[in-house]
Amino acid sequence: MVTAADGRVFVLWLDHRDAASTRSAREAHHHGAHATADAVARAQRSQLFVSALDGSVVPTAIARGVCYCCKTALAAGPDGRVYAAWRHVFSGSHRDIAFTMSGDRTAGTFAEPVRVSADGWQLDGCPENGPALAVDAGRRIHVVWPTLVEDNRERLQLFHASSTDGRTFSSRTPLPSNGNASHPQVIVASDGSLIAAWDELAAGKRQVRVARGRPSANDDYMFSLLSTTDVRAGVYPALAATSTGAVLAWAQPRDGTQSQIAVTRISY
Repeated sequence: MVTAADGRVFVLWLDHRDAASTRSAREAHHHGAHATADAVARAQRSQLFVSALDGSVVPTAIARGVCYCCKTALAAGPDGRVYAAWRHVFSGSHRDIAFTMSGDRTAGTFAEPVRVSADGWQLDGCPENGPALAVDAGRRIHVVWPTLVEDNRERLQLFHASSTDGRTFSSRTPLPSNGNASHPQVIVASDGSLIAAWDELAAGKRQVRVARGRPSANDDYMFSLLSTTDVRAGVYPALAATSTGAVLAWAQPRDGTQSQIAVTRISY
């Protein structure tokens, strides 16, 4: 959900109405009882819908073939357009990130989806690990997402890419995650830099990490960890910008069997 510049509230969701008469999409994905070709065909019954809560935009399908349960991302730009990103099921069951934006400020039509990065992550199942999305004052689009990499070990790595036109994206650049990274969030800070948060597996526990991204000489964004000595045990971070930094919230384990919502301020 996002509030646009004109005050309208837009919502984006995964919609499985076309799969309702067949076996559950979630059940099929997590049991993995189908071939790659079947996974791609089955994903065509999974759609992405957008709507405005005031009724100015009725529920409208803007994409088919979306990954069944990876989180979606929605953002509003200073130009009044609405932007969306999600994990898509491309040919060969490659689970890469796709992007679209509204054709005008009414958000009544959306552009043909484009692939943010050809990562080549082939998977006959849903990783439940989608993208994060932000648009800065200069209307540059920023996407942060996890994907599988195999360098010295197999793990989920976070990457960033940006676009000035919504049609082509920069080459991906890594964020400083070390363990298996999940659940990214990204916001534009008051000074125009980016703040990203995620949780990753380290020493057998999920920990929340925060990094700040700034443009480099070649216009890529380079990220460096903030508060690297401040280890925050937990998962599912959320971010909000302030005039001097950001507010970070996350789910923090407590007493082994319970959790609580923790909140802290981040300055830079």
